[in-house]
Amino acid sequence: NENLQDSKNVYPNPFVNELSFQASHPEETEIILYNGISNEIFRKSFNNSTTINTENFESGIYVYKMISKSGLTSFGKLVKL
Repeated sequence: NENLQDSKNVYPNPFVNELSFQASHPEETEIILYNGISNEIFRKSFNNSTTINTENFESGIYVYKMISKSGLTSFGKLVKL
């Protein structure tokens, strides 16, 4: 699998009330968020971009995983203030 590191955008980081994900590949992509103890807390499929409400997320470190329909994946850390 290729890494989408250069073809995705996750912002803002750190985040407070919302978090946006953007992939440059014009195909369905799934975003999965994990909390600091590796529990999946959010999952959503989107095309091109999406913004999620994070007001109810606790402050701390999160990990995201983006998986495109063709299997391209990327990972990263995010901080909720």
